[in-house]
Amino acid sequence: MKKTQGNLLILSPADGESGWWNTRIFSSLNIWANKDGSGVVFDSSTGFVLPSGSMRSPDAAGVSRSRLSVLTKEQKRKFILLCPDFVIEILSFSDSLKELQEKMEEYGKNDARLGWLIDPESRMLYIYRSGEEKESVCNPGEVSGAPLLPSFVLISVKFGKQDFEMNTGGFSDLLQFIIMGLQRGSIYALAAMGFNIIYNATGIINFAQGEFVVLGGLMMVTLTMNLNLSIPFAFLLTVLFVTVVGILMERFTINPVKSPSVMRLIIITIAVSILLKGAAMCIWGKESHYMRHFSGDEPLEFLGATILPQTLWIIGILILVVVAFIFFFNHTMTGKCMRACAINRDAARLAGISDRNMVMLSFALSAGIGAVAGIIITPIIQMDYGRGIMIGLKGFGAAVVGGLGNSMGAVVAGILLGVVEAIGGGYISSHYMDAIALLILLIVLFVRPSGIFGSSEAARLKDF
Repeated sequence: MKKTQGNLLILSPADGESGWWNTRIFSSLNIWANKDGSGVVFDSSTGFVLPSGSMRSPDAAGVSRSRLSVLTKEQKRKFILLCPDFVIEILSFSDSLKELQEKMEEYGKNDARLGWLIDPESRMLYIYRSGEEKESVCNPGEVSGAPLLPSFVLISVKFGKQDFEMNTGGFSDLLQFIIMGLQRGSIYALAAMGFNIIYNATGIINFAQGEFVVLGGLMMVTLTMNLNLSIPFAFLLTVLFVTVVGILMERFTINPVKSPSVMRLIIITIAVSILLKGAAMCIWGKESHYMRHFSGDEPLEFLGATILPQTLWIIGILILVVVAFIFFFNHTMTGKCMRACAINRDAARLAGISDRNMVMLSFALSAGIGAVAGIIITPIIQMDYGRGIMIGLKGFGAAVVGGLGNSMGAVVAGILLGVVEAIGGGYISSHYMDAIALLILLIVLFVRPSGIFGSSEAARLKDF
């Protein structure tokens, strides 16, 4: 293979596992191309002469038919004189990760629009998009080609459990799933805390909680990636912005309603959720948005499992939020007033506590916590306008499983839900991850409607 400098690279045949990966991925890509019809795919036997002069042969590549149509029949019989639109490289045991990363960057400099670098051993996927920073994803259940290939989803990439017999499996896989579960569960726990804060103050379920998470993620992307603000400053501005959105929601939709029923208020929160989702789509579009990791994206090795630094940030920030939550509600006058309203609003009102102000504050806190969840998870999952529904549903499930009104129970339940979901998705199928979470929710509702850590007196779901 020829490099830009004119040097020749002698490439050895791929090992068995890499060959298996090549076949698996190219087959999926070829099936998609035949159905979609917008492009042509090539395997690793095809050479491409890039505009820089290098000759490259990626493990899999895709080129739009419109670009291929300008080549003559004679040109197509030789090495193709263009850079692919889409490339996939798979790291084998004989490859150097640094060299492959440099190769992926070279593709980008030669106008490749999308590139995937897959490292099966460390269960990492590196995504390269034109004009954007490299994105690192740990142990993805599925990979979407959007926006370049919007209908292509590689659903068979299970980094934690491969069908290939060379996979080591065992304890390292279990540990990897647990780490993934802690990452997911921390977000569910934060969302569940937001649900409980408003539930304790008003007795309603705020179905716009998931949209607070989305707004936090998308606003953080705008401030850090578009306006180039520092992460700490953007973090504070984003939390402030979403907190104001929560206050405005309460002031203009909940507060004006006189003597409302619980069901009426819930319908209002659903309407606000739809409104916020539509506004996010109009402002940020339908595509997914990437944000750089807080402290780099090079994975850490721990007992055979891979941990992204961002995962440690997620778990650490959850702990900080929980500690701040405990301090606020137990050692500040405002927090004690909110607890008093949650226990008995009439008695709190007679004691001189403004229950309406406490309700407004509950929406502000809930929105702020939702923003924190969106900020810390966006570097890993990519945020788009439609993610709020599922995040909100998982957060609601964690709140119910832990016991509505019991925020510490919600934190434990959220983490438990995330771990069980990740283990089930890894050992069964990633397609069933969402179903596993909903199944747990249904089982708890049937067996113990008050939740694992809730009391029957606190279970006011019957009021719905």
